[in-house]
Amino acid sequence: MARSGRSGCPRRPDLEERGKGPRAAATGPRWPGRPAEGDAVSHQLFQERERRDVNMARKGLPHSPRTNPTASQAPRPGRRTPPARRQPPYRQLLAITFTLLLCPGLLQAAGGKATLRISGSSTLLPVTQTAAEEYLKGRPDLLLTVSGTGTGEGIRSLIDGNVDIADASREIKEEEASRAREADVSLERHDVALDCLAVIVHPSNPVEDITMDDLRGVYEGTIVNWSQLGGPDLVIVPINRDSSSGTFEMWVEEVLGGARHRPDAQVQSSSGGVAYAVSGNRYALGYVSLGFLSPQVKALAVNGVRPSRQTASDGSYPIKRGLYMYVRGDHGPEVDRFLEFVFSEAGREIIERIGFLPPPGDGVAAPGTGRPAEDGPGPGLDGAGGGGMPGAGKEAGPDVGR
Repeated sequence: MARSGRSGCPRRPDLEERGKGPRAAATGPRWPGRPAEGDAVSHQLFQERERRDVNMARKGLPHSPRTNPTASQAPRPGRRTPPARRQPPYRQLLAITFTLLLCPGLLQAAGGKATLRISGSSTLLPVTQTAAEEYLKGRPDLLLTVSGTGTGEGIRSLIDGNVDIADASREIKEEEASRAREADVSLERHDVALDCLAVIVHPSNPVEDITMDDLRGVYEGTIVNWSQLGGPDLVIVPINRDSSSGTFEMWVEEVLGGARHRPDAQVQSSSGGVAYAVSGNRYALGYVSLGFLSPQVKALAVNGVRPSRQTASDGSYPIKRGLYMYVRGDHGPEVDRFLEFVFSEAGREIIERIGFLPPPGDGVAAPGTGRPAEDGPGPGLDGAGGGGMPGAGKEAGPDVGR
């Protein structure tokens, strides 16, 4: 059999005639679309397109026709033209959602759905989200949005009219009340649940109990090693909440007595973030709501009392608080309907399932039964039976509203 020059491969005249043999490149193109000799750029692109078409054909995908790109169409050597990028579907959905929220007129044109906007405490977020999901099953005509922006931001947005309900893990502050008065806005408070702030550590930590004085020392920086609390010789890593959180403000008031906390503490933006950080760090100590306790963390007794719904109710646990929903005095019927659901038997079951203690009563809230924000904690959450929310027995707060 004849040999083909330097390559040493057998010559196949039959294949060369069809443009497939080893001498095909030297003898010129044998089918349409192959670049002319000497056009190195076009030849390279042709080979790349050939490989791409083969791969796409194997996958059953359509491929481009074999055409010879001109020099003007070819990219510069060593540089490939990137494919056109498409917006991911979730970004398109977010853009549509924000557009509808910012432009109510577009929402009406899109079907006339009513809207309900809820924002605020990340502690109450699991309750609000779960309640919203259940509530929407019977309200397909409603566009309901829920976000955990923090208590302070939620109340600010409520006063500005950007949300309809503000979740809060503390009572309204004097500066917020003053801002509402300046805006000629009255606020109503609905008592949703009773909660504890549980002090948590890694499950491997042998420490079981801590005093309020020791907690203050840890977060002020005078206690820095677990050996000072009867534990191993390990440095304590305190985990704190961000300053916009109602949980952080309540912790500073109830545990630190308003004192300055140590600046080197790690900061998390949610109770879930604190629990996650502590679960992965055997040196850590943090505080979370009852609804965020899990087997991945260990709750310490404080002054000899374990955190629970029972110890929060009877007042024996020292770090307890109320969880609230604030609404404007001029709120619409959609707000009343949602609050009725939250305080119904179905809503109370959600509150208990998350881990909080619902307020006592028959579980039914009539429209307009919210208390003015200047009132103290409500019945059953005001220290009845020795327990209750922080501030029980204190004088009424600032006069909020018109």
